[in-house]
Amino acid sequence: MTLLQIQYFRAVAQAGNITSAADELYVSRPAISRAMRDLEMEFGIALFRRSNTGLSLTEAGCAFYEACNDIQARIDSLDAQFAQMKERRRGRDIRLGLTPLTGTAIFPRFYHDFREAYPGVRIVTMEHSHNQARLMLEDGSMDASFTTHTEGLSENVGTMELTQTQLVFCVSADHPLAGRAQVSISEIADEPLVYMEKGMQREQEIMRRYRKIGRTPNVVLRMVQINALRNVVSEGIAAGIQLQGSIDDGQSVIGIPFSPPLNFQIRLIWNRQSEERESVRAMLAFAERWRTSH
Repeated sequence: MTLLQIQYFRAVAQAGNITSAADELYVSRPAISRAMRDLEMEFGIALFRRSNTGLSLTEAGCAFYEACNDIQARIDSLDAQFAQMKERRRGRDIRLGLTPLTGTAIFPRFYHDFREAYPGVRIVTMEHSHNQARLMLEDGSMDASFTTHTEGLSENVGTMELTQTQLVFCVSADHPLAGRAQVSISEIADEPLVYMEKGMQREQEIMRRYRKIGRTPNVVLRMVQINALRNVVSEGIAAGIQLQGSIDDGQSVIGIPFSPPLNFQIRLIWNRQSEERESVRAMLAFAERWRTSH
């Protein structure tokens, strides 16, 4: 006996004939006839009385029908319980957007501290470009995101400064400038550079610095994955200009601050409608405390 046979049997018992049951379930008549025949063969007893006017339940069929209703009620109850559990889990989950660099620069520390404070809340990370994350945040398919740019946000998006960071000139450990405490744009004007995918907003500030000295960045490579970019820099193929802590580890990749500094704020932005959920409110309260201690 299978759950599908139970479904077919209940439909036939309620309809009084196989044709109506088949139409209701959108299956073929032979499929239902075969299922009824298999049930009767399995139990070794007739479940239906067959006549020219249709099918009616035998005594055994009535007992089986009541049992099938009990089974279906238990299944429906279990489905409802699981749906509630899923909804509660969804309510505790936080869909947090990460861009390749801001996520690397701040997320590990934030996540570690948040999990210690709220072990029952699950953060589901969603890695996207800055523009993609902003669109998903606006339409509600993402709850919150880390970013360094908040221009043009709508009233439906809240924002909170979490920490200050800066862009650094990233080179391999054996690069001639690796020992410098700081560098200027003019000193690196001819250096071959590797960038992340084209169009990142931080490039605008870099371009302004280059234009002041009448130059443009010597970008020789663009990478999609941050690990690939880190490897290119550590092998000395090209240098990078990235957020401090994103690829520089002080060993294979050295991050050198600029003079004057290229400072940025890393912010948490969130969909205000998500504040209706307790888990998101908890994260925002945590972020407020976290930023004052970092």
